[in-house]
Amino acid sequence: MNIGFIGVGHMAGSILRALSKEEGFSFYVNDHHLDKMMALEREYQGRVFVTVNQEILNQCPFVFLGVKPCDMNALLASLGKDHPRTIFVSMAAGYSLDELEMHLGNSRLIRIMPNTPVLVSKGVTFASYRRLSKDEKETFERMMTLTGKLHEIDEEKMDVVSVLTGSSPAYLDAFADALVHFGLANGLDEKEATEYVWDMVEGAALLGRESGKSPKTLKEEVCSPGGSTIEGVRVLDDAGFEQTIQKAAEASLTKTKNMR
Repeated sequence: MNIGFIGVGHMAGSILRALSKEEGFSFYVNDHHLDKMMALEREYQGRVFVTVNQEILNQCPFVFLGVKPCDMNALLASLGKDHPRTIFVSMAAGYSLDELEMHLGNSRLIRIMPNTPVLVSKGVTFASYRRLSKDEKETFERMMTLTGKLHEIDEEKMDVVSVLTGSSPAYLDAFADALVHFGLANGLDEKEATEYVWDMVEGAALLGRESGKSPKTLKEEVCSPGGSTIEGVRVLDDAGFEQTIQKAAEASLTKTKNMR
């Protein structure tokens, strides 16, 4: 099956790379950064074809719109409304199905919010649909299993989950980076510290998933009375750690709702 990408920035490129694990897919791409397209064409010789938007619409049943939200209006205006063979997949933050429909008419539409781990097939992607048949939706869902987990969600929740799973990896990365710097300051080299921190994150996430316990319960189980961990947690509490994370999430949510 041919899959189109109009815009192959970091997120769209990550989805393309995840989907490339399925041998049956070929990709038609267009982007104003020629170097990105040429790199993909070299990396996936015979499977990635650099072309123009109209050819993508002609050749591909699914077309991912991977441009920035501020560029969406211009792109959609250039595409027009008559697309009986195309299913458009938008990943533009804050850009609703209603707004897509204003430009694309009665086209079949999917709005998604993926996160960066789609690159390693461990992503979480949320999807809302408009006018897809059952078979079309099932085809898309099977395709996206190559990127990780896919959840259908009511569109009014899309902005919130985009922060919960889309923005938050950056918060986790900042936390991990702080721990790496602690390791460096206390005798570890960067390779050691980084490996150990990611091992911790992976194990803690797996424990959380498989135990079925809440994050709060798991935190309390680590914090033995009079132990070293609870001393560190007290410092976080005194510094307003929880409130700071929530403020960060609220800031991301506000920006998402006003993204253009």
